[in-house]
Amino acid sequence: MSRGSGRASSSRDREAMDTLRAVLNDAGLAPKPLTEAQGFTITFDDDGPNVDGMAHILDGEDRFVFLLIFRDRVPDAFRPSVMEFLTRVNYGMAIGGFEMDLNDGEVRFRCGVDFRGQRLPPWLIRNSIVAAMDAVEAYAQGLEKVATGESSGLAAYEAAEAFLEASSG
Repeated sequence: MSRGSGRASSSRDREAMDTLRAVLNDAGLAPKPLTEAQGFTITFDDDGPNVDGMAHILDGEDRFVFLLIFRDRVPDAFRPSVMEFLTRVNYGMAIGGFEMDLNDGEVRFRCGVDFRGQRLPPWLIRNSIVAAMDAVEAYAQGLEKVATGESSGLAAYEAAEAFLEASSG
């Protein structure tokens, strides 16, 4: 991911940052500016998944990226099972995807859009955030079970899919 100065470098980036800030504020998410890149951090203190958010405007690229980062790292011993779980979850996912840093066990969900040649509309930011939050809420419990050794990747995936199917039908 591109690194920036923490401030928008062009008028187009400034406009996108202003739109992003307004959307986050309107949603009551209390954004805090990033120090190393153009964007904001978001802390979620509710009873949902144990994640924090990052919303970036990539420096000079006309791209918006939203990340939900799990606070707990996956221990070495469970990374292969989590890798299987995340691969199964990601297969066929229409928007965004889970990823894990194999070196430190950080897991996050990434969702992004390219708005090249256009203004970044507020609805696109909101839709990206909602898509990421929906995916994390759907699979966080299974991820936690696999990351603590309570379940295999396959069993957690099948349980999550069964729950999603039952709740949608």
